[in-house]
Amino acid sequence: MPIYRVTFQTELLIDCENETEAEKIGYDNVDYEVRNGICDITSMKLIESASQLRRGEHNSLPWRANSRNWAREPEKTVQQILEEKNMNEDNKFKLLLDSPEWQESQEEQRNWENEFEKSSEEAWNSLDKDTQLKVFCAISRRIFQAELKDKGSYRHALYNVFGFGPEAYAPAQVSGYLSIHNAIYDGDRLSEIADQIKKFAEENNVDQEKTKELIEDILMF
Repeated sequence: MPIYRVTFQTELLIDCENETEAEKIGYDNVDYEVRNGICDITSMKLIESASQLRRGEHNSLPWRANSRNWAREPEKTVQQILEEKNMNEDNKFKLLLDSPEWQESQEEQRNWENEFEKSSEEAWNSLDKDTQLKVFCAISRRIFQAELKDKGSYRHALYNVFGFGPEAYAPAQVSGYLSIHNAIYDGDRLSEIADQIKKFAEENNVDQEKTKELIEDILMF
């Protein structure tokens, strides 16, 4: 089961199915002042790996619903639960990758990519050199506008600058344009955004833990 960190005046690590159950268990097991409405739950966070645990939490036992069958369910530390959960998810993913359905879908994807590349090359080769040059220059101007002038997203380039719809996302991606976009919109720009967020958070007393999580999400983009 997932582990949730529920925070009020103190914190509990709760082993349960979802946020609703975590909130209920939190209220059922907290001290007098919480049960009587003197304080409330201020935050709830899903703990997905042992790396998110704080010092001293790894070997602690999580809170659970009183209705759980303790006789059939052995006690496990928070770290053991998280490691087993991640191991099960890794095994499920491996089984998916090894499944005939996945292999078939990958084969279909490769066939589609090959057919699309063939048809697009045929379209290009059907043009005379003068038309090819004009098309190339028109495309270059639009890439220059989208990437260097606008500094927009991949979707901005496709939808707003080139005027395509969502149907262009995958063909452009397999043709290399997403890689070109990511190479231009590099880590320097992402780091600059992260620094701006950090500065804003410090100046406005924003919760530092939430700010750190947001910056980590940005740098993983």
